[in-house]
Amino acid sequence: MLQSFISCVLHLLDVGTVAAMHPRGQAFEHRFLFLHHHHLRLNSFSSRCLSFSRTVKTLSTDLVSCGCSSSPDTTSTETSNGSQPPPSASTYHFRQPDPSISMNLATPSRTLPKSNYHHSIASASTGRLDSAAPALYESALHQDLENGHQSTNIPNFAHPHHAIPPRSFDGVDNLIIVCCHAIFHPNASSPSFPLSTPYDERNWHLAPFQKSDPRTGKPGEHETFLSHISAGLDVLAIGSWADTSILVLSGGVTKKTLTSLSEARSYYNAALAQALSEGHKHGGRVRKLFDDGRILLEEHATDSFQNLLFSILLFWRTTGAYPKRIRVITHAFKAKRFLDLHAPAIRWPVDRIRVQGIDPAMSSVEYDDTVKGEERFGYGLWREDPLGVGEALDRKRKQRGWDKGIAQKLSDGLERSVKQLLNGEVTNVLPWTESITSTVVK
Repeated sequence: MLQSFISCVLHLLDVGTVAAMHPRGQAFEHRFLFLHHHHLRLNSFSSRCLSFSRTVKTLSTDLVSCGCSSSPDTTSTETSNGSQPPPSASTYHFRQPDPSISMNLATPSRTLPKSNYHHSIASASTGRLDSAAPALYESALHQDLENGHQSTNIPNFAHPHHAIPPRSFDGVDNLIIVCCHAIFHPNASSPSFPLSTPYDERNWHLAPFQKSDPRTGKPGEHETFLSHISAGLDVLAIGSWADTSILVLSGGVTKKTLTSLSEARSYYNAALAQALSEGHKHGGRVRKLFDDGRILLEEHATDSFQNLLFSILLFWRTTGAYPKRIRVITHAFKAKRFLDLHAPAIRWPVDRIRVQGIDPAMSSVEYDDTVKGEERFGYGLWREDPLGVGEALDRKRKQRGWDKGIAQKLSDGLERSVKQLLNGEVTNVLPWTESITSTVVK
């Protein structure tokens, strides 16, 4: 039925004859076929017929208004039988088109999608496109689209504001602390950073006693530091603490004469470099955990006491609560220092802290020297000065770049008892003691 209707319209309008007579006739024909092509794709047969008839009516009106006239020349001679000869293209006269009427039928519609079919047919007829002229059938086709899809009064799309939701730390109540002891110095923003392996001792700022000794076969302690990092990542990513923990890399800017890089930041860079060297693009799990807020950098601590205390405060600032349990990853020979001295000094429950100790590879002699050194310069000094405010430990802090003004910044928003602790004052009641005790009672 539709095809018969189209044939009738073509016969009445004689589109092919118009194409031969008028320079723009072919454009009309192609535009007509283009409209027919798109009408066949509409949803409803009735809406297609209705919109098609409207378009044909518009086309007929435009054909008349374009100036096409089929009056033959009056000077033509009659044939032998007295009839007029058939008109030729040269015998037709054309009025100049009214400039007020838009005649550029090849202009792409600004309402409908511009298909390849549209460009290959319509533009080929004129060889050019005039984007400045309005589309002749724009309003008709737009109405056709509305009728076919039953969609009117569609509001302009307004892009929503995508607010990044805050990180959720629900169920996160365990704190993992990796104590930092040196600085991995390659620039993480350098294009050559992936080639800077953390296993190369030359990429670390190490103290003399931390360096390797080829004469005795002693390895550099940077290998131990990498073991500390790996252990922290494993606890954070696998095992019973995987979904309930935050990992804090703790260590300040302890070598200001060499670099402004903190130990904590350098450990994170070392973890990234290690992941890249193992073929993990973009840093692998290290980068993901950091981006998810599961790895934090505490960049002020200058000794083991501050490693513990400042990491607890950073956990509180991040999650809004103090941790319930703590695991410290450091040298095994420092375990007693944390368990017997640091935890009691800050009134942390002794059954809520554990130490995962990883020592460097040591010979018998090296081990004895290490234990004696810890007793004399570590455990012994902290036993006499639990808060590290005495002359010996305070001097060590200053040598490592400690500034007492940092304590004031860290105390903002904290409870009065915690502020006193940061200032080196002894206090018996602290907020984590109360919160942990109440949690255990419940």
